[in-house]
Amino acid sequence: MHWSRRLFIICFILLVEGAAYFAVQHVTAHEYDFSISIDHIIPMVPEFVWFYHTLVPGILLAHVFFIRKKDIFYPAIISFIIAVVLLNTTFLLFPSAYPRGDLDPKSISEQVLSWTYEVDGANNTFPSTHIAFAWLAFLNIWRSEASRDRRVIVGYGIWASMISIATLVLKQHNVLDVISGLGVALIAVWAARKIYLRIHEKFAEQAIVLEQVI
Repeated sequence: MHWSRRLFIICFILLVEGAAYFAVQHVTAHEYDFSISIDHIIPMVPEFVWFYHTLVPGILLAHVFFIRKKDIFYPAIISFIIAVVLLNTTFLLFPSAYPRGDLDPKSISEQVLSWTYEVDGANNTFPSTHIAFAWLAFLNIWRSEASRDRRVIVGYGIWASMISIATLVLKQHNVLDVISGLGVALIAVWAARKIYLRIHEKFAEQAIVLEQVI
């Protein structure tokens, strides 16, 4: 599969998720608070906003340049579709928000974080889309041919971990949002593999029947 086709497919999935995310955000109101005591002692570190905004480039890099085999790429795409459905269904069923404090931007990092707050509302935080997608990228890389290069798999593990920390210290998400986002990623990867194998087996069976008929 040519890299441009992979780029088109993954960009389409991300655009669909973005549209769904903001659409749901405008039709839901804060009803649940999943904050726990540890969330209140996590410090604010605005400098992590730069890690936070590497999500889309990291996903594109993983699925366009490192994941090239069809039997890995297609389950990866299915995993994102499953994650999109799970995330937005949960947003509708359990609309939650993370209470943000006042931010008086002075540094460049604080200004970027302030802009992030303006663009991304405080609701639809459970589970965390950032966490789900970052760890999906890592898990899909783990299953790909790129995993043979230890630098790539370790690099993506560190990247996903930094994204996770960023969501907490930027006060975008709480601990339960992070845990549930990781859970979404694990479920999506597992279910996607099952679905892909079932589809592959079905097509193989049909091909055998067609050969027998011919």
